Parts: sequence; structure tokens; C-alpha cells
Amino acid sequence: MEAAREAASAAISDVMALFPDDFSYSDYTEHGFMVAFAAQAPPDALSRLKAPGLPVEVVEHVGHPLNEAMAETAAMARQVKELTGGKVGFSVAPIPRRGILEVMLSEGNDAVALERWVHTLSALRSPSGLRVVVDVVAGSPRALADTIFD
Repeated sequence: MEAAREAASAAISDVMALFPDDFSYSDYTEHGFMVAFAAQAPPDALSRLKAPGLPVEVVEHVGHPLNEAMAETAAMARQVKELTGGKVGFSVAPIPRRGILEVMLSEGNDAVALERWVHTLSALRSPSGLRVVVDVVAGSPRALADTIFD
């Protein structure tokens, strides 16, 4: 099974590299793996995904390719840094499976400013359709994001 998973990982990596405007996300399933595409899956991508011989589930038309989500993540991080003036820790992460761009802010010492930042950020919309979700956390958002998204 380990060799098959390695082959599946290689196939997913190939598809991510060759079809950056199409690939959205992937995951392992109990017996194989799944891959989601922003629109219709390119035929060549499908043949590459079938090559490892594991069952593959293909989800199409999720509406947001990973490359756009990553670009939007970087843009959102710049907006958060500018808005907060670097006064609180934060992290930004795309979660395409859930259709969100998550912003985590540390609670900091200024509750009034924090409320204003949350309100402002929550009103933003992602160009690819990812919904912006803002969470306020105690401690370091980066450490929490590493735990959640690894």
C-alpha cells in the first residue's frame, strides 16, 4: 500500500504542476485518493491520476484552483498586515475543500481595534469565490495554523 500511495502522491504532484489553473485540492481516502478541480478535469490529468492503480475519486467544478487560492492568500496577508499595522500576530490559509480563506488573528491587547479588524476583514471577498472567515485565537495563530493544516 505504501508504494501505491507514493505513486498516487507522484501523480498528484504531476497534476498540480502541469495543470495549475485546474487543480484545486486532493486527499487520501480509505482505499485510494481524491482530487478536486476548479472546473472540468482535463483528460490528460485524469489519465495521470489513474496510472497508480488506486481508486481515484474526481470532484469537478469546485470553482477555485489552488494557484489562485495561494495568490489570494498572499494578497490577504498583505491586507491584514497593512490593516493591523503589525500590532497582532496573524496567519492566512486557504482551505479550498471548505471554500474558505481563513484569517486567524491573535487577540492582542486592544479589543476595540480587534473588533474593527474582524469586521473589516470579514466583509472582504476572495476573487475566486473563497469566503473569508476570521477567527480570533489566544496565542500564536501561526503555531495553531501549523497544527491544523499540516
